[in-house]
Amino acid sequence: MNLFPFLSISLHTNFGIGWTILVAVALLGLAVWSYRWTRPPLPTWAKLILAILRGLALLSVWFLVGELQVHWENEIPRQTDIAVMLDRSSSMGMVDQQGDRGNTVAMLLEHPVWEELLPKTEIQSYSFSSDLKQIPSFKKIPEANGSSTDLHAALSLLSRNPEGLPDAVVLLSDGAVNRGGSPTEAARKLGVPIFSVAIGDSLPPRDIVITDILPPGATYLGEESPLDVTVKGTGVKGEKTVISVIDESGAVLSVDTISFRSDWEEMTVEMKINPKSSGMRDFRVETSSVDSEVNDKNNTRHTAVYVADRRRQVLLLAGGPLEDASFAARILEDDPDTEPTVLIGGGPRGKLLRGSLPSVEELKNLDAAVVFLERRFEGRIINVLESLDRLDIPLIVFTGTNPNSRTLNMFATRIGKFSRTSLVNNVQLLPNTLHPLFTIDGDWFEDATGTPPPLNLPAISPEEGKVLVVALVNDKERPVVVELENPGKTLVFYTGEFWKWDLARRPLDPGGNGYRQLWDRMLRWATSDENVDRITVEPSRKLFTGGEEVELVARVRDQSLRPIDNAHVSAVVRNGEIEKTVEFSPHGSGRYLVRFAPWGEGQYQVDANVEIEDEGLELKSQFVVDAFNLEESELRMRPDRLRAVSQASGGKFLLPDEIGRLTEILPLKAGKETIKGSWRPFGIWSTLIIITLLLGVEWFIRTRTGMV
Repeated sequence: MNLFPFLSISLHTNFGIGWTILVAVALLGLAVWSYRWTRPPLPTWAKLILAILRGLALLSVWFLVGELQVHWENEIPRQTDIAVMLDRSSSMGMVDQQGDRGNTVAMLLEHPVWEELLPKTEIQSYSFSSDLKQIPSFKKIPEANGSSTDLHAALSLLSRNPEGLPDAVVLLSDGAVNRGGSPTEAARKLGVPIFSVAIGDSLPPRDIVITDILPPGATYLGEESPLDVTVKGTGVKGEKTVISVIDESGAVLSVDTISFRSDWEEMTVEMKINPKSSGMRDFRVETSSVDSEVNDKNNTRHTAVYVADRRRQVLLLAGGPLEDASFAARILEDDPDTEPTVLIGGGPRGKLLRGSLPSVEELKNLDAAVVFLERRFEGRIINVLESLDRLDIPLIVFTGTNPNSRTLNMFATRIGKFSRTSLVNNVQLLPNTLHPLFTIDGDWFEDATGTPPPLNLPAISPEEGKVLVVALVNDKERPVVVELENPGKTLVFYTGEFWKWDLARRPLDPGGNGYRQLWDRMLRWATSDENVDRITVEPSRKLFTGGEEVELVARVRDQSLRPIDNAHVSAVVRNGEIEKTVEFSPHGSGRYLVRFAPWGEGQYQVDANVEIEDEGLELKSQFVVDAFNLEESELRMRPDRLRAVSQASGGKFLLPDEIGRLTEILPLKAGKETIKGSWRPFGIWSTLIIITLLLGVEWFIRTRTGMV
């Protein structure tokens, strides 16, 4: 039975359509016969209504038993699913020698080819820059103001579309990819042909751009440090530009001049900075512009540099030559953030084998001291030890396997009480409590580089202090590493041959980074406030570029470094005369986040407040926002990248005037496809509802007419 073109509908039951109709007629006849006579007599129209109601109820039961189903089929032209991806990064709004790219996009979207494709295709519209967004249509497209072009991310998101993959992709872009992974690899993984339409001029515009600034790793007040500036010039062969580094006050710190020898050249220049104040500093780098430069906004960039007042001053003392002391001295001397003073005794008549005695003022300026007790201290070095105790200098003490009794007694007030016990060889150390020293940057005992090697324990055992590390001796825990706070901050290792910790990790950690990081954590513990490591509020990066959201991250842990998830974290963020308050949201495991859009370039101050039940803590941090936009680093159209994407996916590369070829080259599906469906109108619950309604109406009419 054809009701519409290409549409067929049929009925199916368990008993065949013939028997179904025959029984249905019989049931209708039975319903009419049952109301042949009524008491009291009713008008013919009333009897007819009652007969129809009962007949429909009987038919509903019959169709339920016979499982009546309605089947239909419809033939339609096969549709090809096309995804059209429009680049909305800010480079798509520039004007080059080929004209206004925005006008080119408008012309392409109004081309008659889309009307020609409409009967045979289902078109889904998308815009992308740093991510992919579906839009209703191209009648009203988003502005070209994206801060980056990440084609890899856009194609990856398209591959995870819950509606399934399209049959083909039409990509309208300038190909100036500046973020993310390889778009060619993403196109290959997508598995559908991509037809790229290149927009813009492939010839490099006349432009000078600062593409990168590499700040120094460690910068200290009063010290000159390198600042590597990478500058790219296009279309400026034979031109010169002046590079200047300027601080927040406007003072010029460094100037250099470079010349471009070709129409496309990128070079790195080492500039010098000598900061005048400590903390997070905002340095501005500028290049002079040339005549007819297409864009001078990318001639200025900011960079963030943290400037410390000075390197941490650490004194290392040993009564004589020791392997542990030699290892520690090398670690401290290789650390760019530490200025060590090494004193090794054991020379004739109490003289030093290495180093010279510091003055009282130098001792007062110390941040921490590392002391090895396995040799006897003699001569004037004893005065240094007494000064360390008197000045409450933070100490990291290693007793060694055979500590000197006299030296132990000299440090009794710092290392606390201890008891005599037996010497134990080759024991395995185990953590006793979470502590920044061993767990703040990953668990030293359980990380990928394996557990520490067995060590030897001296014939003494601590009786005071917070126990951080233990060893199992005769099935009993024996303290090995303890922390004390009276009178000065002290960390005591009751063990010898600590250098084995580095040696045992070398097969998996050839550079010894883990051992150096452990020493860095020890020095950080000794020289920082107790809350610095367990409670932090910092930006996720020191430097954010134009168009990016700023992300502040708070980590809140208790004294045992267990995460706290019920803290309240807020911050006041200042830039210039504008300040805003931001509230952090919890993200589990003691982590809190807030993201916001910055309101200008330059340096920002963050005054954070962390409230944990009855404890409150104020923390400060800084970050810098660079107005530079990644889109300004690459202004020319990149046909090589678009062509590579099309070739990798099996598509084609097109120029704007070739877009009409899409009707010929798109993989349009031929023929028609049949759409089938079925419907069972009389299910158990639907039939029950129908019968209840029909019989209810019938009962109502019978009672109103006086029937019994």
